[in-house]
Amino acid sequence: MLSDKRIQYAIAGVLIIALLTGLQGAFEGLPLKADSPPTPTPTLMLPPTQKPGGGPSVQRKGPTIPDPAQAAPSPFQAADVGAMAVTSWVPVSQDTPMYEGQPNTSLADDDAMWVGYYSGSPWLRERGLVQWNMYWLPENITISHAGTYLWLLDYTGPDSCEIATHRVTNDWGEATWNSRYSGVAWSIPGGDFDATPLATGTVYTNTDEWVWMGDITSLVQGWHSSSLPNYGVLYKGTNESGSDSDRLFALSKYSSWQDPALYVDYTFNGSIEQLPANDPQTKGTPSGDHYFSHTSLSDWKWRAYGIRPPSGADYDLCLYDNPDFYIDFPPSVDGKSSWWSSDAVDLVVIGRNAPQEVRYARVMDWSGSGNYQVEFATILASLSGSGTFGPYSIGSNSVLKMFEFSGIPGQNYSFTLQIASGDADLGMMLCDPSVLYAGRGGCSAYADDQGAGGAEQMEYQIGNTTDWHGLVVWNNGASTSSQFYIQVEPVVSLSYVYLPSVLRAYFVDPYEPNDRPSEADEHSPLANGVSYYAYAYDENDDYDDDYYWFNLDTQTTVTVRVTNFSATQGQLIVLDADLKEIAKDTNQGHPSTMQLKINQLSPGKYYVRVYAQGELNTQTLYELKVTW
Repeated sequence: MLSDKRIQYAIAGVLIIALLTGLQGAFEGLPLKADSPPTPTPTLMLPPTQKPGGGPSVQRKGPTIPDPAQAAPSPFQAADVGAMAVTSWVPVSQDTPMYEGQPNTSLADDDAMWVGYYSGSPWLRERGLVQWNMYWLPENITISHAGTYLWLLDYTGPDSCEIATHRVTNDWGEATWNSRYSGVAWSIPGGDFDATPLATGTVYTNTDEWVWMGDITSLVQGWHSSSLPNYGVLYKGTNESGSDSDRLFALSKYSSWQDPALYVDYTFNGSIEQLPANDPQTKGTPSGDHYFSHTSLSDWKWRAYGIRPPSGADYDLCLYDNPDFYIDFPPSVDGKSSWWSSDAVDLVVIGRNAPQEVRYARVMDWSGSGNYQVEFATILASLSGSGTFGPYSIGSNSVLKMFEFSGIPGQNYSFTLQIASGDADLGMMLCDPSVLYAGRGGCSAYADDQGAGGAEQMEYQIGNTTDWHGLVVWNNGASTSSQFYIQVEPVVSLSYVYLPSVLRAYFVDPYEPNDRPSEADEHSPLANGVSYYAYAYDENDDYDDDYYWFNLDTQTTVTVRVTNFSATQGQLIVLDADLKEIAKDTNQGHPSTMQLKINQLSPGKYYVRVYAQGELNTQTLYELKVTW
């Protein structure tokens, strides 16, 4: 962790707000390429006195703090790429530093990485791993140029430091100098990578600026075409011995505006099909990607895209703001994607307050084949207050129906989805008025527990607003149809009498301590289909790690689900007995829900890890359920 430097970074952040604001505009419409290194200028940051990790004090020559109005401009210059159409920025999927002086310590929670060499024993050779999520690049593109930038925070040593970018040749997660996974060693300590650098650049001392790390076009083309596996890149100093010389760069946990940046210049070659509103369409297996849009609307209320895959298949849905399917800087995909499990509807809801513009949907096949249904839905009805609304019909090919709801501020309501006739398996979720985009599960309230013909129910307390909430109902089963009612009833508030704390009249998480697998082993295993409740909170940290375990006697399909998750960032991970990652989901696209479905999991012992960071509390219990 970089706790020693957080105060200094905060001071620096105040000084560079104006510069960051200017950078946002500078990013628009680029490809970016540094034709020549920038002229070194004084740093805006107060000089740190200690390296991260609690090591010895590092005295540095203190730079003169310039007037913020005279801060150095961005070194970016537009690249001359001819007929290039668009530039897309790619989100980071994971990043971490690795220090030779801490060979078995995972630094995956650090928000910055030193790269180069520092002779103090906690560091020595210093390298960084970064992987970007190529899933967000559409398939039907021609890539003309790609490169990376890192945000420079600090430096040690001379005015220039040479850093190389290398292709990583093995998969990794929460890696250390010695291990690419916990208990799984690199072939060579320090990382498995191609010894021939993709690019080599000289990094000066211009802190609080972007540094272009070089051209990696051929590598990104290989990732995109799947001719090369995407294990990311490794940054290292070209000289990793002798005199101290290193640079400190921001990682994804530092700030969304300073994430390690990968840009890709490309021309989009796909064709886009226009969907009529509230008219489901049946399409064949996506051969690559399918692309859809809708007509401009006269009344921009709540609306949604939805897809339902055929039996045994898993198709995913992603939403973009533009017909070239690129992502602006900073690259954010929050709420604009849905990748539930196989045999499940994926949907993305667009809020009333989202920009009144056409949105573009991309459908991709993760696994399986066969015809699927796709639908663009606009408001079917507006529901106000309590009562029974309907009946409404959802046809055999229909994917979803969109409603909106307005209630009394502060009132707690119960929503019941009641089947009147037919055999549909329905689900529903409610979105707060502030939501601009929400993938399936990224909502205020959610219900999809019952099977065909079953009634779904959820509760939600309306905030201090009379604005319209979004309410979406979807049909899980292909070739099934139903008529249904939506019943909305106020929930009577109850008065509570709290007993003295000495009687422990409060919820106690029975699984604590369970911050590591060895502690989870001291508790009983998770039972099949049983709900477990815990707080995303640890009084000693700014993050929470909860480990659980379960055992399988036979090979079977396992579903792991976390609901009512309140932390800002979350991960749900299943690991085998050797702590190797089997499957992973995050709350990026669905803030309150995470779910994994693992087909034909072999007999044996498995761990479930629930990771939480940001807005930890002891008021909101999350629910964990494992079924097999």
